[in-house]
Amino acid sequence: MPQDNFQEYESPGCGDRKAPEGDERALAGRLVMAGLSGPELDGTISRLIREYGLSAFILFRRNISSRQQVEGLCSRLRAVCTDSAGREALIAVDQEGGRVRRLLPPEFPDIPSNEQVGRQDSPIDAARQQAESAGRLLRGIGIDVNFAPVLDLALEASSYAAGGVLSQRCYSSSPHEAARIGAAYIEALQQEGVAAVAKHFPGIGRVQADPHEDRPVVLADEDTIVQEALPFRAAVEAGVLGMMTSHVVYQGLDPAGPATYSKIIAQGLLRDRFGFSGVLFSDDMEMGGIVGRDAIGDACIRAIGCGHDMVLVCSRYDLLEEVLSAVSNAISAGILPMSRVLEAAGRINGLISSLRP
Repeated sequence: MPQDNFQEYESPGCGDRKAPEGDERALAGRLVMAGLSGPELDGTISRLIREYGLSAFILFRRNISSRQQVEGLCSRLRAVCTDSAGREALIAVDQEGGRVRRLLPPEFPDIPSNEQVGRQDSPIDAARQQAESAGRLLRGIGIDVNFAPVLDLALEASSYAAGGVLSQRCYSSSPHEAARIGAAYIEALQQEGVAAVAKHFPGIGRVQADPHEDRPVVLADEDTIVQEALPFRAAVEAGVLGMMTSHVVYQGLDPAGPATYSKIIAQGLLRDRFGFSGVLFSDDMEMGGIVGRDAIGDACIRAIGCGHDMVLVCSRYDLLEEVLSAVSNAISAGILPMSRVLEAAGRINGLISSLRP
């Protein structure tokens, strides 16, 4: 069965050699987060846990029917990952508030949207309350990671953001205000023992199309993009444990492809310039912005190669298996350098350790 044997590859000078035969599967399984088909652990996921050491999961409404059920699912995932893969499970959810939440009233506490929080007389206090409510809920049922807060800006320049679903997910149209509110949310959520993941770096407030359906292009220049990414810089300063990019092309930074494939954005801007040292997640690789143009296995290899530590495959099991196989083969063939794979795995292990000291 797969085990975490990352340390044995870390001696000086051998960072880019191939993994011993069989271990490339365990390494691939560490770098993929999977969605489940329903409210119970099924045979396919159980097999992939055994075969690849798959141990990171994202829950959606289809996986949740009651508090007792979701607590049981999380507990079962942890037990199977420990017993079959020798790993601790990492379990995530999108519990932003407002329309984007997977755990709904009356079974679970009501959580306001970011737009509602941003309109309060004291939005900092409201953001802390929003985060504390989410954090206590998630920690109480066994969820480790919240893919929140959204730090995009509700800009009038975007037909997708202004007045639509995205605007309800945004704290403000002001970079400085979104930075202040987002930092407060991050600090409060992580004090509850749940990792925050700020999204969607470097910001999708200017997109004109839905990345779920297509691959939007932001035409702004570098200075504008960096200025509007201030909330993400503030998130780094607040100690955010995770970041998520989006399948958007930023002409002023890297016109060659989306942030999902961009080392300029993932490494140059986020890590080198902003100083981020946590886990970088892709957005769902099944979105139209990726699979509408590229084979998902190749796309995930490119995303990891450019600096993403974990790629999300949220719905289809055939695509999940395609990704695990492709990433495993890329590690075996040296297409994904061992140094990059171990860097990603080390960050993921560090995130888990920070949540369970």
